[in-house]
Amino acid sequence: LIYNNNKSIQYRNTINLIYNKKKEDLDYNGIFGSDFVKNNKDKIILIINGKKSELVEKYELKKGENNIQIITHNQITNLKGMFHNAKSLENIEELKYLNVERVNNFSNMFSFCSSLSDIKALENWNVSKGNDFSYMFFRCRSLSDIKALENWNVSNGKNFSHMFYNCSLSDIKALEKWNVYNGNNFSDMFRHCSKLSDIKALENWNVSNGNNFSYMFHDCKSLSDIKPLQNWNVSNGKNFSKMFYMFRGCKSLSDIKPLENWNVSNGNDFSFMFYGCSSLSNIRPLENWNVSNGKCFSFMFCGCESLSDIKPLLNWNVSNGNNFKAMFWGCSTSLDIKPLQHWRYFSDLLLEPPELFEMIQII
Repeated sequence: LIYNNNKSIQYRNTINLIYNKKKEDLDYNGIFGSDFVKNNKDKIILIINGKKSELVEKYELKKGENNIQIITHNQITNLKGMFHNAKSLENIEELKYLNVERVNNFSNMFSFCSSLSDIKALENWNVSKGNDFSYMFFRCRSLSDIKALENWNVSNGKNFSHMFYNCSLSDIKALEKWNVYNGNNFSDMFRHCSKLSDIKALENWNVSNGNNFSYMFHDCKSLSDIKPLQNWNVSNGKNFSKMFYMFRGCKSLSDIKPLENWNVSNGNDFSFMFYGCSSLSNIRPLENWNVSNGKCFSFMFCGCESLSDIKPLLNWNVSNGNNFKAMFWGCSTSLDIKPLQHWRYFSDLLLEPPELFEMIQII
């Protein structure tokens, strides 16, 4: 990437990107996402290998080095999908010169950039106007270091859904000082971050405006300690579905005492919440949860192979619930569900629906 500091170009940023096309990749290579093209046709001057070109979603690039020069107006406000599916993009060093101070939408900006591993160029970006960060680094499988985001001001951010989905993160300390107070959607934020084992950085996050926590830590297979979440105010949360599915697939998770004082009284969907937490044996911390607004409890503890005692749920008010399918299917063979026989849909608790295995494959 080469920065062209041309003084004759006023009120513009000139960024040069170099795409290295792999020898075995002979088909069309995505450079820009369709959303970015749609939103910025009149704000971008594009030069490919020295020739001026129209801004379109895809180009046929030659083998080897391809130089793409982007000249952007400073008034640009929407970077949604800018490099969506640019799988060969590795070096974004020159993006450090891109003025993003007016940008409000960063969603899908680097989604599917599977070769991207170094984002140091974003270190000093002023993202304070940003409200949508969803899918920003979605499936950036080579991304393991996000220290560059440490000082980002995301205080206006509302949507953080899928932001780091399927990244190779093991350390998220960089997020420790993030102000996410205005955030309402945290669904899938760290989903499939299979190396993530330490979430202490989230300990002081104020998520009180969050209403969607579904899939947040889904398939975080290395995550065993959720103590940092014990003081989270999730009282506005409505969707906890698959949260552990939010912890689904968190096979190392055995202690959920940190969730003991969570206020889930507004929650209406608890389905799949602890699905596949095969080490979970003690659910006593959930004894005093107010789930009276809950409607869907299907698969909530499905696959919790170590779970043998459900007496802590004896006093749960599930009178508004209408879906309890396979809630305890796949739990320990010694599990006795008779204590819950006063529940209206008691017969569904161990039900194995025909579509179960198909659903698991899809998810």
